[in-house]
Amino acid sequence: MTKTYPNNLTWEQWELIADLFPKAKPGGRPRNVSIYAVLNAIMYVLCQGCTWRALPGDFPAWQTVYGYFRRWQKDDIWLIIHDKLYQWVKVSADREPSPSEAAVDSQSVETATIWQKNILWIINEAELSHLQSLTKTGKHKARTITRANILLMASESYPDNAIDSTLRVNVSTVERTREKFVVGGLEYALEDRPHPPKPRKLDGKQEAFLVATACSTAPEGRTRWTMQLLAEQLVNLGIVDSISDETVRQTLKKTK
Repeated sequence: MTKTYPNNLTWEQWELIADLFPKAKPGGRPRNVSIYAVLNAIMYVLCQGCTWRALPGDFPAWQTVYGYFRRWQKDDIWLIIHDKLYQWVKVSADREPSPSEAAVDSQSVETATIWQKNILWIINEAELSHLQSLTKTGKHKARTITRANILLMASESYPDNAIDSTLRVNVSTVERTREKFVVGGLEYALEDRPHPPKPRKLDGKQEAFLVATACSTAPEGRTRWTMQLLAEQLVNLGIVDSISDETVRQTLKKTK
């Protein structure tokens, strides 16, 4: 990390909690990333309210940062650090480290911070307004509207089983939509995953041969070439190993 950001921990702050993070496992792959840099990257996301993918390039790769963040969540490292800092603050103030009562003063902010399924996520007012607009206009794909409703219900702390039963979706869809929002932001959570293009069954020369064959005289005893006859002809002549009637039809339709 080459740039200093306002949310970075000072070295004094880092030294207070450095020993609370798990060490690299012996015998495993050597750790080639600075935990201090990873922690500062996490602080950047939380303080700036950006997505993991939007981390500046001088931090470790966002996938690495997010991986550590999730791992420490599952291992309750954040809770351990919180409790330890809480005790230190109480002791330094000459108060009992574990008081019997605690008061929490919450202030209204224009964001919703939700902790669900070991995932901490923050959705702001503009994003909530956009989601509400999506669900009311009816001018978007059904899948997009469903994902918008998932995020709206999740922002109101509905449990997954309530969301999936209300919207009639699989619980994995709920979890995947929420995690996509955390990783890539609102648009990434709402958009469809691009499908890789299907490989062409026939190359240019093979398509040209197919068209020429279809335009030629039909076999003896036939009045015309059928899709099945053309497919069999391509296989019999060794042009392709196999091909379906539908592929032949689609290819001829495309070349018209």
